[in-house]
Amino acid sequence: MSPISAAIAGSAGPPTFSWGVHAHHGFTLLLCLLGTTLPPWLEVEGAVAILLGEAGSLWITITLLRPTRTNFLLRLLTFFASRLCAVPIAIDVLRQCESPLTFYPLLAGVAGLVYDNVRTLLRMRYHARQAAAGGGVAEHGSWPL
Repeated sequence: MSPISAAIAGSAGPPTFSWGVHAHHGFTLLLCLLGTTLPPWLEVEGAVAILLGEAGSLWITITLLRPTRTNFLLRLLTFFASRLCAVPIAIDVLRQCESPLTFYPLLAGVAGLVYDNVRTLLRMRYHARQAAAGGGVAEHGSWPL
């Protein structure tokens, strides 16, 4: 077993696939594809919303590789702060969309991301509290979110 897989799933076994961890990649891909249909004045705003979301997810990887109490707290805070900034930008982009062919798929993508992110934040909060209390955070066979 590699050190990375041990950091992900604990030393008791290999990691299993987790839809919740990977779902945001599908939503991000959809939003990037839809971004190509935005009018020029919205392209930068849409790109910033996507970049903020991805930047907030970076601490997930850091925490997987080094699961400390501080990293669990930073992961929760950076994820939350990035979503707090990105969602209003995405809503503003939706507000300015002129074509229903762009608006409705974009709305579905943003709604899916918000739903996925709320579930992820609740899971992160649980593990941040566990880490702060000195408890173990890696569950065998699950991704420690």
